[in-house]
Amino acid sequence: NTKSIFLANMSHEIRTPMNAILGFSEILESQIENPIQKKQITSIRSGGESLLNLINNILDLSKIEADKLELKISSVNLRFLFQEIRNLFLGEIHEKGLFFYIEIDENVPETLLLDEVRLRQVLMNLISNAIKFTEQGAIKLCVVSSLQAHSNIELTLLVKDTGIGIPEEQQDKIFEAFEQQDGQDFNQYGGTGLGLTITKKIVEMMNGSISVTSQKDKGSTFEVKLNDVQISLVAENLESEVRLFDIENIQFQKATILMAEDIELDRELHKNYLHCPEIRLLEVENGEQCLEVAEQEHPDLILMDMKMPVMDGYAASKKLKSHPELQRIPIIAVTASAMRKDEILIKQMCEGFLRKPVSRKELITEVMNHLQHSVASSCVPSVALETAPPFSLENLDEVAFAQLPELLQSLENEITPQWELRETLSVAKIDELIKQIIEIGESSNYQPLKQWGNKLTEFIEIYDMENVEKTMNEFPEIKKTLKEFLLSGVEKGK
Repeated sequence: NTKSIFLANMSHEIRTPMNAILGFSEILESQIENPIQKKQITSIRSGGESLLNLINNILDLSKIEADKLELKISSVNLRFLFQEIRNLFLGEIHEKGLFFYIEIDENVPETLLLDEVRLRQVLMNLISNAIKFTEQGAIKLCVVSSLQAHSNIELTLLVKDTGIGIPEEQQDKIFEAFEQQDGQDFNQYGGTGLGLTITKKIVEMMNGSISVTSQKDKGSTFEVKLNDVQISLVAENLESEVRLFDIENIQFQKATILMAEDIELDRELHKNYLHCPEIRLLEVENGEQCLEVAEQEHPDLILMDMKMPVMDGYAASKKLKSHPELQRIPIIAVTASAMRKDEILIKQMCEGFLRKPVSRKELITEVMNHLQHSVASSCVPSVALETAPPFSLENLDEVAFAQLPELLQSLENEITPQWELRETLSVAKIDELIKQIIEIGESSNYQPLKQWGNKLTEFIEIYDMENVEKTMNEFPEIKKTLKEFLLSGVEKGK
């Protein structure tokens, strides 16, 4: 019990300043244009998120040991979840020059009944580790499923990397708390050794198992098997659409928000997050003031910090809900508490719940649940993927046809060996390969090959690795088409 109280207090004290560190870093990151300063502020934000992840891991381990970690099962759109995870790691992957592939077997159902938060945590721990220990090549998330009894499925998730690998004698040890691979350079890789321990315990709670196969200097594959997963009959399309909104294009109708928060930095941060002409924001520093202003102004929404002097958020919320004229005002609790019992209590008296540190997207999305608003049609980005133009042999002039044997030889000798190693190449090396393809297309007077290379360059520039992979996979078909065309032309005596 003493340990639980200590962890709860420590978590609260760390989360409170983290709200300002991460929040203002997010705001500055979107405003700064100088690339050096932008990189510096990104580093501050990244460091803050690492610190937050550390405190979350310590709390999770404590909850697991005390048998107090509970799963919350809901309908989960897997494809959207994987894309969301990919987007979270995109900057880090790009910076290291790695590729990130997602392969989902067509038999995997669209939605399953799982704990989305914990599944995300498992995958993020595994992918984060894979990126940390991989200097070149690719990270791949593969998902397959097979039917079990009672129409349930076994869901298998594989996270593969081309990193430093783990010696066979170390492979069981890595799942133990505070353990790291022997000889691992802490200064280079860091870490507490908690991530995989927590991952294993969460997977086991989800009626699953985790294992690893690895070869030193060749890479690792972590396999998560979840048994008896139920297929959800409820699609999560609406939730997915909400998550895809660009919060810059949300327009609220005129409304008054009352913010009760004793920490000035947090008030300033949330004012920045909610800054728009339609929202009138009132500020108070404790629960007593909150009640007074609520009676005078009758706001449309209240943001309530739960730990304040004079009167805390719990007491203020209770009084508001028993007040005949104010009880209908929705309250969003904003708290640094990470303890489950506090969350249950808060959700019984408040309509919304946000845990500090709060991002701008989290706050806006929660406010959207309680205030009238409209969404510009441009808010939901198109998910249609542009593909490379079809590989055409029409209008091939005689000069280009005469150079076909030389073109095929160049593709076979210069491009094919590199193409076969594409999953182990860095982004820079792939870029060089594409430039070679464009040069071969130019020198052979064959425009479709050049266009194909240019399309790959466009995908590389926007870091659309899904389309890079899809387009690169057309290469064998291109060679086959060219060979067949050459043979048919020779037979016809062209």
